[in-house]
Amino acid sequence: MTDLKRVIKGGFKNFARGGLVSFASVLISTITLSVITSIIILQAVLYFSLNVIKDKVDVTIYLNVGVEEEEAMLLKTSLEKLPEVAEVTYTSAEDALAQFRERHSTDYPTIQSLDEIGENPLGSSLNVKAKEISQYESIVNFLKSDNALVSGSASII
Repeated sequence: MTDLKRVIKGGFKNFARGGLVSFASVLISTITLSVITSIIILQAVLYFSLNVIKDKVDVTIYLNVGVEEEEAMLLKTSLEKLPEVAEVTYTSAEDALAQFRERHSTDYPTIQSLDEIGENPLGSSLNVKAKEISQYESIVNFLKSDNALVSGSASII
C-alpha cells in the first residue's frame, strides 16, 4: 500500500513539475480523440445519406395516352417477374391528372390551359424501383426489348 501511495504521489509531483509537457500531451490526446470521433460520425452521416439517396432512385415509364389499363397491368406484371425489381407502382391517367392539378394549383394559367383542352392529356405511368442501383440498366434494357412493350403502345421517356 505504501508503494502505491509513493507512485501516485510521484506521478502528481512529476505532472506538476513538467506542466508544459503534461499540458501538451493531454492536448494532443484530446485532439487525436476528437479527430477520430469526427471521422466516425462523418462516416455514419455519409452512409445514412447514401442510403436515403439510394431509396429515392427509380425509373418511371410513361405510357402513351390511350393505353388500356389491361395492357399497362400486363407490362406491370412482366416487370414484377424480373428478379431485379423490388416494386412496381401503377399510376392511372386520372390519378396523374389529379396529381398534376394539385401540384400546379397555384399556377392559374396552367390550370386554365388544362381546362381549355377539355380532355386528359396525360397518360398512365409505371414507377419501378430496383433492389440495387446497379440493376437499373438491365431493367431499362428489358423495357427496350420487344417482349416488354405491350403491342408497341408503351413508350419510355
